Amino acid sequence: MTPPSMSKPIIPLLAAFLALWLFGGAYWLSSFQSDSSYQKEHSISNRFEIKDGSFSAKSPTIFAFQTSDADIIINDEQLAVFEQLAEYLDESSKKQLRLVAAYGEDETNNSGFKNLGIARAETIKNLLVKRGGPENRISVEGKMEDPLSLNENGILSGGVEFEIFDKDVSNIITEAHFLKDKI
Repeated sequence: MTPPSMSKPIIPLLAAFLALWLFGGAYWLSSFQSDSSYQKEHSISNRFEIKDGSFSAKSPTIFAFQTSDADIIINDEQLAVFEQLAEYLDESSKKQLRLVAAYGEDETNNSGFKNLGIARAETIKNLLVKRGGPENRISVEGKMEDPLSLNENGILSGGVEFEIFDKDVSNIITEAHFLKDKI
């Protein structure tokens, strides 16, 4: 007895299935690679960096604030940026720092300050002063942003502008910022 032979229509069907499997796998792998590079790009784009002339301090992540709160959420790497900034300001007697912190119209201000932005800026100022920064050369302001850029957990990443300048405020020569996702 001879074994049954494959019928001719099954061979093209198997070849089509094999091609579909190969192309589908290749598509899945390229999709996975795209997601990985997307995550890598977005974890880098939310870093904290302050530059002024030859001074530079950076952290791969940025500090944050909860909605309606002036208490800072910070880790050791971010704290190191503030320590370096405090030292730089202390050593540079002609430099001043203006902190402009954001707040949202719908946030509740439970602080003793005029607005939540000023309260957040004061939190950072106090952090810098405790690390040796010059209290008399750090000013604070609040700025309402509507809508406020909160993540899905109600967290404001950064939300503070750092402006380092010489005695003349019109001579701002710094690149003090945080980089956020542009989605």
